[in-house]
Amino acid sequence: MHNLKVNVMEQNFEGAFGLSLPSINIFLVAKVDQIMIFDSDTYKAIDKIPIKLLESMSREPNEVIGMTKSKCE
Repeated sequence: MHNLKVNVMEQNFEGAFGLSLPSINIFLVAKVDQIMIFDSDTYKAIDKIPIKLLESMSREPNEVIGMTKSKCE
């Protein structure tokens, strides 16, 4: 049975996570050191927000690990 999923971007989003903001018709995707903003209808990238991270003090690189939204979005 086909569930009609189709790739809309060639970029690898493994390890990334998203946050939907339906009141403004966008969703955010956090990946390592940036937050990408996409249109919810077209899935086209609108903008990027670079996040300046501290230098890692261990072998694991620092990265964005969480996002949240207010109750009023």
